[in-house]
Amino acid sequence: MNKILIAHFPDQKSVINVFASAAFIVFGWSIYSSFWKLPAWIFYLSTEDIVSVYAYSFLVNFIECILLLMGLLFINIFFSGNLWKNSFSAASVIFLFVTVGSAIFHLHLYQDPGLRDIFINSQLLWWATTISISFITSIICVKVNWIRNFLSNMAERFVIFLYIYIPLTVISFCIVFTRIVL
Repeated sequence: MNKILIAHFPDQKSVINVFASAAFIVFGWSIYSSFWKLPAWIFYLSTEDIVSVYAYSFLVNFIECILLLMGLLFINIFFSGNLWKNSFSAASVIFLFVTVGSAIFHLHLYQDPGLRDIFINSQLLWWATTISISFITSIICVKVNWIRNFLSNMAERFVIFLYIYIPLTVISFCIVFTRIVL
């Protein structure tokens, strides 16, 4: 069993590239969406409270990135066979973009609280369609050389953002730990 798992496990560089891509998407979206709220926060939150909001957010973002990476590794090991073996980075990046992009779009469609019931009832169909489209696009991207190379190169470029996101996460962990303990 271990030999099968190791045989389907991607190389370390690909795993780091996919984690960096997930971090770029998740942290980027969190920062982008919070900047819309920041001007209002300045009027009724102290600087300490704003820093705490960002600390908790960055810590949750880091956990989300790890969960996304684990999900993609699970798909790679148990479902994709040899399909993603040599192009785990490219297939995972497009899978991430389609899936997370779909989640962002779905949340955007149902911002009105009056649409809550429609939002809840549409979850199964929405996510079944999203996962299907994600698999199809990842298969297509793995087969087309220039798309696979573009996505792999893009994932490599996202690694630079880890030099920002990892220290932010460490600082956030220290802040959250301090707030819990004290």
